[in-house]
Order: sequence, then C-alpha cells, then structure tokens
Amino acid sequence: MPITAVYAFASAALLLAVVTWVVAYKVGFGRGEQETLREFGLIGPGPAGNLARGPDPLATNPPSFDTEPTGRPRPEPRRDRPAEPDNTRPAEPQETRSPDRATPSAPTPVGPIVTAAFIGPSGALSEDPREGGLNYLKLASNVPRPEATELVPFLSERGLPALAVMTRPGSVDSRGGATNDSDRFDLYAIDLAVPGARFSAMRSQRERLQEQAATLGSQWRRDRQGTVDLARTNWELYRPD
Repeated sequence: MPITAVYAFASAALLLAVVTWVVAYKVGFGRGEQETLREFGLIGPGPAGNLARGPDPLATNPPSFDTEPTGRPRPEPRRDRPAEPDNTRPAEPQETRSPDRATPSAPTPVGPIVTAAFIGPSGALSEDPREGGLNYLKLASNVPRPEATELVPFLSERGLPALAVMTRPGSVDSRGGATNDSDRFDLYAIDLAVPGARFSAMRSQRERLQEQAATLGSQWRRDRQGTVDLARTNWELYRPD
C-alpha cells in the first residue's frame, strides 16, 4: 500500500474520532443541563424540555397608571375644593347723617297735644329737636295752637317736615278757665339745617325749600281755609337757651 494512502486513512480515522467525541460530549452535556434545570423546576417534565413558565406577571398584575417607574405611588392630582357658601349676613349699611340735615327726635308722650310746647310731625314732643348753631327756615310766626296742630301734620305729610314751637302761652281768666287768647307758636321747617359756613354754597337748596313752602301754603289756604301765609319765609339761626 502506498504511504500516501496510509496517511490519508489515518487522518480520516482521527477526524472521525474527534467528531464522535464532540457529538457525544454535546449530547451528554445537554442531558445533564436538562436534568439540572428540571431539578430546579425551570423546565417541564415533557419530552421537549420546554421551560416551565408561570403566568405572565404582567397579565395577572398589570402595572398601575398611578405608580411611577420608581415603584412609589404617584401623588394624587390636586383637586380644588369648591368654595363653601358664605352664610354670613352682609353688614347692613349704616345710615350716615348729613351735617345739613336735622332729624327730629322721636316724639315723647308729654300729655295732650293741646298743652304741648313742641309739636312735631308725629305729635307732641318733650323738647326742641333742632341743633344749636344751625340755620332753619322759619315758616310762620304767632300761629294759634288750633291751626298749628293741624298745619304741622299737613306739611309733614306732603314732604315738608315741620315743627311748631310755643312762643307765648295763652292767658286764663280769674276763674282758671281759658280765654280766647290761645297759645301762640312759631313754625319751622326742620328737614334742612344749614351751617353758617355753607349758607351761601347751599343757596339753591334753600331756595327750593322756600318755593316748596310757598306752594304748600297756597294749598293750605285754599283747601283747608287756613289763615297762615307761607309765601314770606326767612332763615333763622337757632340758639338754644
């Protein structure tokens, strides 16, 4: 046999041996690996040796959209609470008294109006409601009590609050009875009180009040057959005694 053929036969035998060893090693290693994985429960007992897979954790426990990737709970979004209704009552506006107005005091019962020294829009008064140092429109003078007690409410009901101030008491006879000389009163408009410093500045208001008094005086004389004329009025400074 030629030497070349011997070498070729020997090489083929050696190559076959190496291939056989490699195949055997891989088969044995693969079986050992499967046994090891099977012991740890990583593959099923089936012949295919499929890996034992449990339920998909993502399918059984889907990720919450309220959880951040760090695993910490996402803070709740801020929701503005609706404003609670305010049940407190608003403060009622306080009436501010104008320095140009004088409000007569509430009538105080002082007995019959036939004996009262002051007669206001609501009847007999216990004292003069005017404020010292202010100017008031004097409507009439020396008015008898019977006409004064009717004229004051007549004017007040028509938008001109008035006040009657007794200036002279009536006389009585020797037996204590009343005579024809009745009590006498001066009449004033008390809706507008004018400070001296603003007397000129308030000219238009003063003139309107005097025109109103003249109009009502004409109605009084025409409709009630009164004797008092309110066409001639003047402003007078009140000085308390």
